[in-house]
Amino acid sequence: MSYKKQFLRSSYNLRFSLLVILLLGFLFRFTNLSSKVFWVDEVATAVRVSGYTIPEVVDSLSAQDIVNRPALMSFQTINNDRTFSDSLNAFRQSPEHAPLYFILTRFWMQWQDHSIAMMRSLSAIFSLCALPCMYWLCYELFERSPFRKRTSWFALGIMSLSPFYVAYAQEARPYSLWTVSILLAGASFLRAKRLNKFSDWCLYSVCLVFSFYTSLLSIYLAIFQGLYLLIQVNQKNLEILRNYLCSSIFSVAAFSPWILVIINHFDLLQDNTSWMRGNFNLADIIAVYIGTDLLILGDLPLSTDTNPIQIAIALLVIVIVSLAGIKCYPRWQNKTLKLTCLGLAACLL
Repeated sequence: MSYKKQFLRSSYNLRFSLLVILLLGFLFRFTNLSSKVFWVDEVATAVRVSGYTIPEVVDSLSAQDIVNRPALMSFQTINNDRTFSDSLNAFRQSPEHAPLYFILTRFWMQWQDHSIAMMRSLSAIFSLCALPCMYWLCYELFERSPFRKRTSWFALGIMSLSPFYVAYAQEARPYSLWTVSILLAGASFLRAKRLNKFSDWCLYSVCLVFSFYTSLLSIYLAIFQGLYLLIQVNQKNLEILRNYLCSSIFSVAAFSPWILVIINHFDLLQDNTSWMRGNFNLADIIAVYIGTDLLILGDLPLSTDTNPIQIAIALLVIVIVSLAGIKCYPRWQNKTLKLTCLGLAACLL
């Protein structure tokens, strides 16, 4: 077989494999959306989107002797008694959560039905949108690498099948949308730094605002991007640093309406996040970390009644996958690709 035919066959196999990976990623995200446990944070999402606050629900239910399913569901479905203004008020009662995801979910639920699967499907769609964003980020990140495209496609494939991203794609929470915003902010930042054009810095500003309105923790992303530029400051980069500062100021100004909400409801923010300031010992931290890993692999009921066989099986799977990776690692011939794969796997998995 000639070299040309081998190259064409290899290219065809890679494309076919990538297509299969993407189809599997799509299947994993949209399968059994209604079967997983609808846990407490998702209930909070449904309550706020429906226009109620948690204290309202607690006061109403505590006044009843027996609470049936229709009574519970009435607080988790959009009805004519609660308007969009009520939802906005509920969002303001939780200022620690940026409002964009919840606003989009409100519109999504008004347009679609009120089932658990439909509510979660929005997160699954956002998770699919993150795949091309990951490709763009890697394309910018590995600009000077001869394996630029290959690395970008490889990262997209890992993200498509990553149990971590699949798990959060099936939750009615903002994490999938936040992933999209982080990837867009990172890719647009690298592009603006590389080209230093007004249009690219405008795009970065829009992506940063998008990220701010998705999660308050995005402020750290902007800060560390600025620190990255400061480390590289020289005569040539002064203009880039100035453009970054202008973009950051514009983004913070655009986010100022929610900053005012935080200031006006700062006591609520303190109360709602009081659990974060608890005294956690090392054993608690380790237990939460292991529990999170197990929940990525399945809907395991982690409690005092947890079946130890389930945990043993999950841990066995983790060990087998780790050993398989260690066994296959020496067979990779290309050092650059080897380091790239290892770094992306560590970050994504």
